[in-house]
Order: sequence, then C-alpha cells, then structure tokens
Amino acid sequence: MKIFDTSSLILVLGDLNRPNLITDFIPEHELIVPNCVFHEIIREPTKKNIDKLIREKKVTISNRISLIEIEEFRSFNPRLGKGECETILLCKNCKKNEEGYCCILDDKQARKSAERIGLKFTGTIGMLQKLVKKGKMPIELYETLLQELEKAGFYIDPKLLKLDEK
Repeated sequence: MKIFDTSSLILVLGDLNRPNLITDFIPEHELIVPNCVFHEIIREPTKKNIDKLIREKKVTISNRISLIEIEEFRSFNPRLGKGECETILLCKNCKKNEEGYCCILDDKQARKSAERIGLKFTGTIGMLQKLVKKGKMPIELYETLLQELEKAGFYIDPKLLKLDEK
C-alpha cells in the first residue's frame, strides 16, 4: 500500500525526533511525500530527518503531478495548499489505477475535498491508532506519542483520543 502524507505526520515525527516510527512499524508499505510537500519541509530537525529517510530509501518523493494539474485542482479548492492538492491528486490516481493507498490528511478542508471525490483518508492520530489496532505499535508507545504531540503543540480533538475496538 502507498501512504501519502501531507507533511503533518512527517513534521510531527520529525519534530519529535522519531522519523523512523512509521517506516519501522510498516516496512511493507511505501511512504510517499509529494514533491510540493517535500519543498515545504524546511525546519530542523525534520528536514535533516526526512533527507536521511530518503537516502535510506524508506521514503519516496513523488513528482508525478504537474504544477499545472495542482493549480487547476487548487482553483476549485482555494483553501488548500499545493501540498494538500498534490497529495489528493496522487491518491485520486491510485484509486483510478486500483492501487492500494492511504491519504494522511489532518486539515479539515483537505479532508472535505478528499471525501467529495471518494478517497480513503485518515489523520495522523488515525494512522497511529491503526498501527495499535493491527498490533504493530504497543499501546504504551501510542500513549507516549499522544503526550509528546500535545506538548509539541499538535491539536488533538479529545473525541479522537479513545481507541475504538472497531
């Protein structure tokens, strides 16, 4: 499965100095960072961490969507950034080609746009919860990460904190 990130997951884990967290827990999946998102990542230590993951071939940068396509999509979704538009378009292509994908979107407007075109998506917290539910991440680590995320200023809706037994 291809996992496309709009930078929230990468930034959060990079800021927490846990850049390998996702790639270590799901090595069978491909973590893809859209080109526009990659160019938005400028703060340290995240930039250094993402560069290392790319060198280790744990993360791929995708440039399969042209700026023209991104701007056209953005003209219908003006509240979205280029990275979010590119992420949604990459997922749309995967869906069209019947490839497995997951779109990580934390922005409310991006989620609405993805929903309108029938894409599967989750947020950063949802992705971490999926890892716990599948037995790929210990619950203790999940709880520690939630605390670290909140300390780092990441907003977490209290409704999302409880792990469902779904």
